[in-house]
Amino acid sequence: MLSYDLISPKGGTICASRAQWLSGNEATTALWALELARRGHAVRVFSPQSPSEAADGVEWLPIEAFDKTEPADVVVSYRSPAILARLPQRVTSILFFGDRPAAGADDLGGAECDSLWFNSLVHWTMYRPFLRPGQRFHIGCCGYDASVFTPGAAVAAHRFINSASPYRSLGNLLSLWPRIRQALPDAELHLTGGYELWGYSPEHARELLAKDVPHAQVEIPGIVRHGVLCRDDYAALLKSCAFYLYPTTYHETCCIAVLEASACGVIPIISSVAALKERVIDATSGVLVPESAHWENDFLRCTVALAQDADARSAMSFQAARHATLFTARRVIDELESLVRAIRAEAS
Repeated sequence: MLSYDLISPKGGTICASRAQWLSGNEATTALWALELARRGHAVRVFSPQSPSEAADGVEWLPIEAFDKTEPADVVVSYRSPAILARLPQRVTSILFFGDRPAAGADDLGGAECDSLWFNSLVHWTMYRPFLRPGQRFHIGCCGYDASVFTPGAAVAAHRFINSASPYRSLGNLLSLWPRIRQALPDAELHLTGGYELWGYSPEHARELLAKDVPHAQVEIPGIVRHGVLCRDDYAALLKSCAFYLYPTTYHETCCIAVLEASACGVIPIISSVAALKERVIDATSGVLVPESAHWENDFLRCTVALAQDADARSAMSFQAARHATLFTARRVIDELESLVRAIRAEAS
């Protein structure tokens, strides 16, 4: 077995007590750490303002505790090439780009690491012009927790959900929702998530929401706001819904939320943008709605048609859950271990 240091210097606090309350890059870091520990590896996680604690086979430590002179066998840095500079030669180093586009792409060609890790083909394509010839990379994804996000029981056909970061789709969704509600008078839209899941304080999160979506709190019939939920409560809510609606122009590089929804058998109806196109088999495990000036009409048509077709809905829900199994954290860590073995074998 090897020792692993997972380092997230730019995000929120990642520790055992917060693991249920994280999303995005921060949730991925915790998920990878726990899966590696279950396999018998020694794992340390370093992040800003983390308390020093040991739980679930993982040491959770503040970022200041990372010592470049005494790193683990494998160091994975999340969105920070500087962490990997001048590590001892024995160390296998991997630069992970996370589920959000990273700044400083033009510096990647000089990154001192054994491999880059991208979360989709689109993600790799985005940075390809900046890579140096022969620079090693792997195209994987963030993964999701398959022990929590599993297919649920029967759900209400007209129950919808969205949990994306507000600036990515909430404005579009609030504009579209009254038309869906008119066509489906008993429809419910459940909104959850928020900037607190990135490690921001509640006050800062409210300020960001007011700035990004000024009308976010306007009362609209059929909308239920849950705020931030822990992972178990969020999974339970997901399993009670039939559809995940995500009308967006945001260029996702992975989209964990769609993976989690699909794993629960919740059908994604999402914009055909960037990595979202890699998360759904169109018309089989979900619906990809093309970008166009008429996107609202297209979303409305697809949503209402599926909500009213029980047979199509059942088949697509099954295929969504089946397709999601390709992206579990277990499979992702299989890929990570394989990558590390290959790098270390070549170096020996």
